[in-house]
Amino acid sequence: AGLLYLHVGAGGWRVAEDTGDATLYAVSCGSATECWAVGSAIEHYVADSGWSVDRARLPAGGVLNGIACPTTSTCWAVGVVQPRGASRPLIEGYVGGIWMTAAAPTSSGGSVSATLNSVTCINPADCWAVGGTAKQGASTTDPVIAHYSGGAWSIVDSSQVGGSGGALSAVACVNAEDCWAVGPGANRSSPLIEHYSGGTWTTAISPLVGQPGGTLNAVACAGVYDCWAVGSSGVGDTTQPVIERYSTAGWALASNPHVSVAGGGELMGVACAGQADCWAVGDLPGVAVTLPQGSAGAAGSTAPSTQPLIEHYSGGAWAIEAGTTSTNGGALIGISCSSTTACWAVGGALIETTSS
Repeated sequence: AGLLYLHVGAGGWRVAEDTGDATLYAVSCGSATECWAVGSAIEHYVADSGWSVDRARLPAGGVLNGIACPTTSTCWAVGVVQPRGASRPLIEGYVGGIWMTAAAPTSSGGSVSATLNSVTCINPADCWAVGGTAKQGASTTDPVIAHYSGGAWSIVDSSQVGGSGGALSAVACVNAEDCWAVGPGANRSSPLIEHYSGGTWTTAISPLVGQPGGTLNAVACAGVYDCWAVGSSGVGDTTQPVIERYSTAGWALASNPHVSVAGGGELMGVACAGQADCWAVGDLPGVAVTLPQGSAGAAGSTAPSTQPLIEHYSGGAWAIEAGTTSTNGGALIGISCSSTTACWAVGGALIETTSS
């Protein structure tokens, strides 16, 4: 899996330089000139020197799924360590120029494995992380929510969900008293949406209820009554991107361009630089075809069937961004915008390497 970076500026999106062979799942920018990206490695971007890779930071079997940098000197990253047996949450903190592993909270009730998928910070001392946990003897998962306050992480009570419960894939906060978390619901029959308000988490109703295969993968808020959640719906070989918007009337499906390519598409990440400027990223699904490195486009080569998908909200409507395909294909999973003209999106591309 090779890295796939894309950056938007005055000249539009472009593929940036690959700096490693890790897949990245999330990115966060403390400013327009400094960002961190995480996945199977930790990568650091500084405008004057570009991207660099820190491979030694993660423990064996460790993967980071989400990152939040409330300042250029403070970041939190969350994920999972998967040794033999049960998986356990992984939390890494960046303070004072050093990454350090933090004590991860454990849930009660006989949980044997847990994963953290996303993290957001209101400020360096107030953060939320979400994911899923499996109980002893159960084949299904339940949501898990952790809070960083008072210098430590702890599990908090989430809304009771019937059935398999599902899991939470992403979290975003408007302020310290108003947060949203989304993810796949029970048996992926409808998305799960939870809201933090008044000091408690409660379940909200998604307009995708009853639609087969409906799921939400990411959420971003530009205001108290202005949030976006993205994902997909559909079963079998065809899915379609889904976008939901939260307003004073609650959550509702937003008008979204139809993807006409075979297999459809899905959205995995969303970020807003303002109420009138948001970006969503994902991929056009298919069975990706590996290419010999450097041979993309050569005579007789087969183009990858999975390509990045980027959508832009501007002028009151969503539109698919043209000209964002890659010769090596790939998918975009996470995105961060520090301004309307400075965004980074990260993910992975399949590249076949050869050795002599």
